[in-house]
Parts: sequence; C-alpha cells; structure tokens
Amino acid sequence: MKRFGYCVKAALLMLLATPVLTTAGALAGVWAAAVLPALPGGAVAALVCLVPAALVFGLWVLFGAKAKLPDTWGARFAPVWGAALYNVLAWVLGMALSHGSYDGGGWAVFFAMTLPWFLCSVLLMMGGAQAYFLALAAAAAAAAMGGLAFGARRKPARAGRRALAALCVCTLALGGAAAQLAARSAQVLGRAEPGVAQVRDTLDLSVYRPFSRENRLAAPDAPPSLTIGENWPRLDGATAAYPVYAAVAQAVYAGLDEESAQALVACHTTPRAYERLIDGEIDVFFGAQPSPAQVQAAAEAGVEFTLTPIAKEAFVFFVHRDNPVSSLTARQLRAVYRREVTNWAQLGGEDEAILAFQRPEGSGSQTIMQAAVMEGGEMAAPLREEVVSGMAGVIEQVASYRNYPGAIGYSFRWFATEMAPSDEIRLLAVDGAAPTAQAIRDGSYPFTVEVYAVTAGEPSAETQALLDWLCGEEGQALIEKTGYVPLAGQ
Repeated sequence: MKRFGYCVKAALLMLLATPVLTTAGALAGVWAAAVLPALPGGAVAALVCLVPAALVFGLWVLFGAKAKLPDTWGARFAPVWGAALYNVLAWVLGMALSHGSYDGGGWAVFFAMTLPWFLCSVLLMMGGAQAYFLALAAAAAAAAMGGLAFGARRKPARAGRRALAALCVCTLALGGAAAQLAARSAQVLGRAEPGVAQVRDTLDLSVYRPFSRENRLAAPDAPPSLTIGENWPRLDGATAAYPVYAAVAQAVYAGLDEESAQALVACHTTPRAYERLIDGEIDVFFGAQPSPAQVQAAAEAGVEFTLTPIAKEAFVFFVHRDNPVSSLTARQLRAVYRREVTNWAQLGGEDEAILAFQRPEGSGSQTIMQAAVMEGGEMAAPLREEVVSGMAGVIEQVASYRNYPGAIGYSFRWFATEMAPSDEIRLLAVDGAAPTAQAIRDGSYPFTVEVYAVTAGEPSAETQALLDWLCGEEGQALIEKTGYVPLAGQ
C-alpha cells in the first residue's frame, strides 16, 4: 500500500504539476530573454530551458525530501520515468495516426492524452517544432529524477534492478519509434534542402509574358485570320496553361504593348483565377475543369460555367530518376494515395517508404487527381509543412513535391517536362502506356485529359470569336506549336 500511494502521488505530480510548471517556466524564460539586453541565440535557448528545469528540479527536491519513499531506486524512479514515457507514447501515437504530418485526428488524440501540456504543445506546433516536445518531456523527466535523487539523498535505497531494466527496455522501444517518426517528419515537413529537385507552380513566368521582346511564346506561321483591336477578352488561368493563352493573346490582340497586356492577360493559378471568373473580373479561364467546390461557388453566385475544350494533355506521375519502378497501374496509384500501399517494395521497388505528395485543394492538378485517378474516392490526408508567413508567423500548407528517393508526385505533362523540367525526375508509364504525345492522341494513355477555355454567363462577341478561333484550324495549330496536343480531327 505504501508503494502504491507513492506511485500515485509521483505519477500525478509528473503528469499534472510538472508540465504546468515546465510551461510556466518556459514562458518566464521567454519573457526574461525579451526584457534583457540583446543575447545570442544560444543564450536565449539556454535561458528558456534552464528556467523550467530549475523549477521542476526544485519541486521534486521538496517531494523527495518529504514523501514516504519505496525501498529501491527502481521503484522510486518508476512512476517518474513511466509518466515521461507516457508522454512520448502520446506523441508517437499522434504522429503515427497522422502519418507524419501535423494535421488529422492523430493530434486530437495527443492533445487529449497530454492535456496539461496543451499550451506548450500549441506553441511548439505554431512554431513548426512539435518534434521538440520529445526533448522537452525528456528534459522535464531528467530534472524531476535529479530533484528526486537529491531530495532523497539521505534516504538510502537498494538498486531495484528489475524495475530499472524494464524502464530501460521501454525507453529504448519508444525512443526508437519516436526517432523514426521524427526523422520522417523532418524529411516530409522540413524545408527543402539545396539541390533537392522540385516540381511546383512557383516559377518565373516573365518569359511567357505577351508582347515582351524576349519571350518564349509560340507564334503562328502566318498572320491569323482573327484580330481583336478593342474590347479585348480578359484572360487568366492555370500556370501550366499560361504559355497557351499568352501566345493566343499575342497572336490575335492588336493595339497592345507589354505593359497594357498585363492587365488583360494574367496568371493567378487555378483557385484564384476561378474566383475571378465567378466575380466577373475576367472573361475566360484556361486550364483544367472546375472542382465540385468551384462549381458550387459559381452556383451560389448565380453563375454557370461553360467549358470549351481546346486541347488534350496528359496527367502524369513522376518519381526520382533512380527509382527502379517505371510503370504502375491505375489501381496501384489509387492504393498509394489511399495509403493502402506504403512501401515501394510492394510495387516491385526498393524497401523505401513512399512519400506521396499531393497538390492544394482547388488546384487544377488536384481536381484532376480526385476526378480522373481516384474516380471520386477518398484520398489520404496530404503531407504538410510549416512555412513562415508574411507576418512572421507560421502557417501550415500542403507540402510541395520534393524529389526524395521515395517520393511520388503528379502534374501535367507539358508543365513537368517543359515549364519546370528536371533531370532528377522520371515520368511513370500507367497501365503500360508512357505519356507521349502519340499516346495522348490515340487515347492509350489512361489519364488523358482536356484543357478548357471556361466562360461564365453569356460571352461577348469578342470572347466568342476568340473561342471559335481557338477551336479552328489556326488556333489548334498554334496550340500544337506551343507543345500541347490538339483536339482530335484538327
């Protein structure tokens, strides 16, 4: 009974009082660092760590001096270190249930299991440093055990080898799991290292700006039959489609220069461009079909989309160039993005965890992924990262593709091979068909999609003339010259 009473008191002290005191001490350290003269980063970190450690150490010195202690050191330390391992277990569960990211239901479990640490955990998560919770819990446990040993220094005890051995085994097991998850989290969520190839939609688009002197836009072989000299349709769209509609504007718009054309031919990417179309700020959107959420937003605004196909394109998947897997089936891709398959060895590759990158909700590629590849089925939560916002805070967003050995990502063929090419990635064949122009033409590549010119409401005469020209022989020839595959029969 004496040992049971001690264990209950020590565990409660470790699970309740110690985290509250640690959080208060850390905040006090932050405040002290703020009011003191400028200190180097290492001194600030030491101050923030030492203040809570000193408070926890003092608390456990008092407890060790006054409590009725068991006869062995193993029994004395067991509830202290056991409570610390409980905190580590909660973190491991949170990370495992959320698949290495900082969102999802897994962290609700973690917060529920470690409620006294809530404020400290939230601050760590806001700073993109949730993995440091492990170090904080371990430091608190070390301070508690040191304080207990010092407070009980005049109360001799035996070693208690069995309890100490059990604690060591549990520590090694949980420590190994935590280290593995922390390493995966750092790989997936950390900022991109120099030299790691990426495919992302944040690139320099100035080389595609219409009417600029040194742009890379395709031009028709002969003067076009259509010329628009006033009431120019306002254009916007997806990054991957910008070279197409910028080339079209340069070919048929008259009376403009580079500066005046920028107000008429913009590239705000798919989500924002669809918002502008719904709000009447533009006349034509170029890119992938709208997502269900974008269709609903249009309906709520009393707007109906009209989709005019103008080209064909391949929706492609890519991996690290050294990945031995060169082809997957559509079924395998769906299994990967549902996390039913999590290792490349299951697909004939190396024993390497699969890092399945996604795109943000509402982007053209994410819409196609959900509609064409997943066939409307659920996808697993995307990998996420913490980035510094413009106001010096930290926000969470879908992680951009990073070409780690186990990575897989997706985009559109022309974008991945021409606009943002990289020798470090390789496109996958799907169901045995490579995403070539010929496979797009004959439909043998399974994820062949259409590129649309989307309008909302009744188009103006100039807008309708532009759409008709795009679907005609001259427009299709310019689209093919840009690098896209024209519609069948053109």
